[in-house]
Amino acid sequence: MDPAVFFPTIEDREAAQDAARGRYAAAMQHAIQAQAGSQVPDIGNTENVKTTEPLGSDGKANGAEKKKEKYPWIKFTLLMIVLSMGWFGWTRWYLPAEALQRAERRYVISTDGQTVTDKETGLMWMRCSLGQSWDGSRCAGEARKYTWDEARKAAQNYRYAGYGDWRLPDIEELSTLVYCSSGLRWKFKAGSYDVNGKCLGDYHRPTIFSSAFPNTPSSYVWSGSPNADFSNYAWVVYFGNGDADVSGGRGFGYRVRLVRGGQ
Repeated sequence: MDPAVFFPTIEDREAAQDAARGRYAAAMQHAIQAQAGSQVPDIGNTENVKTTEPLGSDGKANGAEKKKEKYPWIKFTLLMIVLSMGWFGWTRWYLPAEALQRAERRYVISTDGQTVTDKETGLMWMRCSLGQSWDGSRCAGEARKYTWDEARKAAQNYRYAGYGDWRLPDIEELSTLVYCSSGLRWKFKAGSYDVNGKCLGDYHRPTIFSSAFPNTPSSYVWSGSPNADFSNYAWVVYFGNGDADVSGGRGFGYRVRLVRGGQ
């Protein structure tokens, strides 16, 4: 049976998932802003209505116009939903400023500018995608597209920055590179076909820390992890939103960033 029967295209799944998640993502963003002391706009059934006091016998208003909010418990409910999602491991979230600070502390750039070491995982990454080169200030050129088999062959005995043990990252390793500037992200779970590590709220693209990995396309990147259920598929991360998913097929052309260490 054609695997496409079981797996619509990534674009189809993205459209369906985005439609279902949009309202929830906005609610989470507003709830976190409320926790930080920001004013939360009205969502859903919450609405602001203006009421005025009745006029007196002299025809003048007895009081100034007042704004009254209906259903104030909705804000509290939304905040509780966000907290419970984090408690049960469904989401991971920080305030945007905290997310930025964590990313700034996390990555160490080599003196020659060609590699980035992640202090949290101990992994060393190529700063540029295959096809690009570090010119002293940026990743120059265009990231090349490879099929999955081509990507695996390109990684074999690849020498870069004085090292010869570069490899394709597995899907768990590749997903650690996702940076959500909004501070909101669905929890990543290897092997899941649902929303998997996707950024939520108002986030910048590409969903990678661009100071460490400049000129990264907002595109799909191959991992070295095959799909256990269907041999024609392998796992990818889409750096347009951070989602880890199965590819459209191993013959598709996606970008590659190699890693060393770990495993």
